[in-house]
Amino acid sequence: MQTNNPSSRLLVVDDEEDICEFISFVAGKAGYAVTSITDSHDFIKEYSDDVSIIVMDLTMPGMDGVELIRHLASVDSKAGIILMSGFDMSVLHSAKELADSRGLNVIGILEKPISISNLEEMLDRRSKPREDCSNSKENCNSVTADELRQAIQNNEITNYYQPKVDIASHFLVAVEALARWHHPEKGMIMPDDFIGLAEESGLIGDLTSQVLDNALSDCAGGKSKGIIVQVAVNVSAKALTDLNFPDQLQKKLIEHKLDPSQLIIEVTESAITEDISHALDIFTRIRMKGIHLSIDDFGTGYSSIQMLHRGPFDELKVDRSFVQRMETDQDAHVIVETSIVFSKKMRMKVVAEGIETQELWDSVAKLGCDEAQGYFISPAIPAIEIPHWLIGWKQKQLKLCCA
Repeated sequence: MQTNNPSSRLLVVDDEEDICEFISFVAGKAGYAVTSITDSHDFIKEYSDDVSIIVMDLTMPGMDGVELIRHLASVDSKAGIILMSGFDMSVLHSAKELADSRGLNVIGILEKPISISNLEEMLDRRSKPREDCSNSKENCNSVTADELRQAIQNNEITNYYQPKVDIASHFLVAVEALARWHHPEKGMIMPDDFIGLAEESGLIGDLTSQVLDNALSDCAGGKSKGIIVQVAVNVSAKALTDLNFPDQLQKKLIEHKLDPSQLIIEVTESAITEDISHALDIFTRIRMKGIHLSIDDFGTGYSSIQMLHRGPFDELKVDRSFVQRMETDQDAHVIVETSIVFSKKMRMKVVAEGIETQELWDSVAKLGCDEAQGYFISPAIPAIEIPHWLIGWKQKQLKLCCA
């Protein structure tokens, strides 16, 4: 098929010829050069790095869609992938989660019979392929444990803060501390590029201590200017091995002349699965000292209900992966709604992460969520910028109140 943009190649993989013809027609109109494959074994022959989009059925004979996902991951495919199936949506969701976990770029999922408008919308996205590290200094910095050790010693680790606001009043109630590494040669290095290294190299304790000190110092500085909010600090599982950790927190709070209620310790579900009795020892003492305890990324782990029953958590943060999909994904909407109801029953405050639009704000507000966090409110910013952000947020509040 001749197109206006022959460099945009699309492969459609389906054993039903009429489906292939239908997708070829729609994709051709969108400017793609289309190759149809009805035998999954031919896929390996036809696939090459210049393919920009793959539309594939999960239930192909021979090699099914899961096996094709496995193959695409093995060759580090950067193509945008659209999954389709006549099975119910739960199967498609599972396949998407699998592909995401293998690092593939899933543009969307289509339930048969396919809607033309849905297919056209997905093709129009032309979602960016995953970035090649060789072309991205900022996102793919390679650093060593020695560099990180020196960075901690030289105070190159600084904190940015993402505001959390009360949905009912729109007031700023807390900020979450997010570590940033200002490397003298490589520039800004994001936490995904050094937190794992800190855990593997045994530096996570020192790193956590520095982030905590920065957070409490900035919190005390804000308090002196009349900005009295809580500060939340993420704590790694590896940092929760020291039974003296609650005492260390208390000591730091005293040093910075802060009330314990101003500190929130956030832990992910993965931090509490290895040794529950050890974790409960630490968590209980943290709460006994008046410090708040939040379970982060709720819904992404495997022991949520058990730990919420046994642990002294007083805040739950619904993971952004569910919040951001709740408008288009009924299952995600149910998970968010259930998490909020569950939190209320457990007498816990609930925070929705990943609020990036007015629509998401309105949706979690209707469900009774307490607090919100995300780019709609603010990205993570340096502490010095919070007073200026507050001025802009107050103006935005007027629009929210009038909406």
